[in-house]
Amino acid sequence: MTSETELSSWTVQEISLINTVELFRLKPHILKKAEARFDSMRTSLSRYCEESGIVFPEGTDLVKGQIARGENHNCFPFVSFDLPQKFSKTEFYTFRALFWWGHYLGFSLILKGERLPQFAKRLAEIQNEEEWSSVYYSTSPWEWEMNDENFKSVSKTDPQIILSQIEEVGVLKLIRIYPVSAEAFADLDWEKLGLRAFKTFSTITR
Repeated sequence: MTSETELSSWTVQEISLINTVELFRLKPHILKKAEARFDSMRTSLSRYCEESGIVFPEGTDLVKGQIARGENHNCFPFVSFDLPQKFSKTEFYTFRALFWWGHYLGFSLILKGERLPQFAKRLAEIQNEEEWSSVYYSTSPWEWEMNDENFKSVSKTDPQIILSQIEEVGVLKLIRIYPVSAEAFADLDWEKLGLRAFKTFSTITR
């Protein structure tokens, strides 16, 4: 049955949006650009994984990676790239680059498994180092909206709280973001920033 809301008069904003066509013409091109930037990260990330000495979980993809595209994450399109990548029922070790339309470019490391307490302890030990001042953490692997409920500042949170939350849930996600609204966004070097983020985050897994 059609609701009264659906039959209401068009608003000025709705009419304006109906007449906006450039967005839909350019959208595929924009998403392709995001994919290309992620694809350019593949070689440098793979090389670093091989040379870093990190002990990855068995079966972790260190070479191919996976680029995914979606149309509706909380109403907005996105492109993601996972490398290294390991998702199983008992273990996560995945570095994810995410371009989320209208939100941010983000780099995250998602961890789960028997070594997680060791990783959490290491995070608590180095959380006040300068490189961690712009890093946030979450205990949900699937939430990406940046708000106080989903993410906490690594450097500004009591280490005991970090440890207890990770122990309770059994998952840790670290993230650093670059808002698309920032003036500097257009000039960001995605490959350089992605590699930098992985080097920082993976410190706790050594």
